[in-house]
Amino acid sequence: MSNSYKSSVLNVASIVLLTRMYVGAATQIFAIPDFLDKSLVVFCAILCAIQISVRKYNKLEFIGLFFFGIIIVISAILSKEYTFLYTFMLVLLIGKNSVKSFLSYYFRYCAALLISINIIYVAGLALGMVELSIKNGQNCFTGGFATGNAYAFIVFWLVSLYLYIHFDDCKIGHIIGFTVLSFLISYISLCKTVMVLSIINGIAITLLKNGWYPKKILEFLARWLFPVLGVAYCSAITIFANKMGSNYAAVFAIDHFLTGRIRNAAYYYEKFGFTFWGREISKGAISYDDYYRLTSVTIDGLYPLLFLQVGFCMFILLCLAFVLVKKNKEVGRVELYFLIVYVIFGLSEMFVANGIICFPLLILAGILFNKNNYLKIESELRL
Repeated sequence: MSNSYKSSVLNVASIVLLTRMYVGAATQIFAIPDFLDKSLVVFCAILCAIQISVRKYNKLEFIGLFFFGIIIVISAILSKEYTFLYTFMLVLLIGKNSVKSFLSYYFRYCAALLISINIIYVAGLALGMVELSIKNGQNCFTGGFATGNAYAFIVFWLVSLYLYIHFDDCKIGHIIGFTVLSFLISYISLCKTVMVLSIINGIAITLLKNGWYPKKILEFLARWLFPVLGVAYCSAITIFANKMGSNYAAVFAIDHFLTGRIRNAAYYYEKFGFTFWGREISKGAISYDDYYRLTSVTIDGLYPLLFLQVGFCMFILLCLAFVLVKKNKEVGRVELYFLIVYVIFGLSEMFVANGIICFPLLILAGILFNKNNYLKIESELRL
């Protein structure tokens, strides 16, 4: 099968997945009918099957993908949370192509799609067809997306993706400019988390370009930070729910810093416990009580999403993936850095479960399944 045919399948399928995700998230402008949404997913699944059939995987690679796939499908069916499944579909579509080449093409398309959605949203505001959202009593610019947080999050990762792709030839002025862009978007969308992270990210990448971070330290953090934070978060949930323990005061303070995320997770844990294979959870209004002090409850953050809805099975798979990063000696400092950013971002946002937005998941998959090729820039994916 020719490379051009394989690339055509990837291009078509990735465009469908990306468009579906962006348009589906822009709920202030678009509403995708359920039938059309499911049809697009089935279409992409068929293209995934075609890609698998034309790729030359050895037995170990095929067994690994099959093993990952079965667990991800079971978890998605039981939890009704499909973001990891869609990410896995994209990984299968990329196959043995260069992940970095795909991300270069991906950035151009996503940037064009985001700008188009923003233009439609602004036009809707000007014509009175769309209203500004209100957050904490203030007008919030959402860019057409469901919330200002979602908009700021998407822009942050697109900016980070640009800095990743062009890291070697990126000037300090570019880093400052894109950092300011991300900060301003998060400012008008009232997302304080991304405002802070934008500044930290800009400073960190500047230092990274100047070789301030020894690779061994980055490698250690990239491998072990995810499982360590996961175990710590799991412990914090149980301590908060049990209302006791020597570390209770510290957990209570951390929950305040994370704006109630541990509190929400502890409420679910007390009611339902943790899950291994996945479980569907209802979110929304609840009866107020003096301990949790919540009128509504939700899951916010990657770690509670894994423990309470998607399942410990997915947490174990991700731990295995991060630990195995060391097996690939070609992994660069910038890849290690963005894996660390991904892990830290997971403390506050569950959006990171979506590799279609959060590119570090695709880097991680490329390191595991495509270790000799994922860093190369190729021309076969260019439209």
